[in-house]
Amino acid sequence: MNKSLVTYSIISFLIIFFFGFNFLFSLLGNILLLLFLTPILFIAIAFLGISSLKAKFKVCTNCGSTMLKEGESCLYCGSNFSKIDNKNNYSEDAGSETIEIEAEEIN
Repeated sequence: MNKSLVTYSIISFLIIFFFGFNFLFSLLGNILLLLFLTPILFIAIAFLGISSLKAKFKVCTNCGSTMLKEGESCLYCGSNFSKIDNKNNYSEDAGSETIEIEAEEIN
């Protein structure tokens, strides 16, 4: 017989004798938990990293190019981000901005 097989079988019988089956079940359960929860943890870390990276991007409203927020002006068209961000094109009274549309029947 193979010596390593005999050695492993003696070690496993000693572990079962001293620690019982509860030790083996808890050991196998913990290994399975690590195998299933580790990829979920990596996916969560990747999701948080991508979300924080998305927060650092800025889209130029003049030309539509995407770049990091570090610059004060667009690299492509040269428009100033501070002027674009400070513009408030929205009115405070939404009722005055409502457009009335009449429905027409098409024959």
